[in-house]
Amino acid sequence: MDVQVRIIDTEKYNKAVSDFKGKLPLWLRPEFIDCYRQHTILIAEKGTQVMGVWVIPFTTRGNKKTARREYRFFPYSSPFILTKDNLIRRKITNILFTSLIDLCDEINLPFDPSFRDLSIIQGLGGYVEWRHTHHLS
Repeated sequence: MDVQVRIIDTEKYNKAVSDFKGKLPLWLRPEFIDCYRQHTILIAEKGTQVMGVWVIPFTTRGNKKTARREYRFFPYSSPFILTKDNLIRRKITNILFTSLIDLCDEINLPFDPSFRDLSIIQGLGGYVEWRHTHHLS
């Protein structure tokens, strides 16, 4: 499987996701991604077919670049993978996360509970923890 990951700008992102925009989670919708002052958009493609997208918020302190939400506008910041095939999905997750590792010094992002490939991140040396938010009356 020859999947390539590259960084794209907001205009190209809008075009790339136009066919499946309604399936995107809130934090990846084109109309909302500019709420983060600093962000990078990764796209995974096989030829001209979009296989996955990820809008990654960043903060910079000194010369340390961290993938994290500066403000918690949205609950999560996980990628969106466009395949149901487990092996292909894991491969795309691996490629996207490896690309993110190359872009920053630290990663501190909350992933959607339905994101199933945390073992890929653990395999790359990431520390993964599960947290739950509870609302007390």
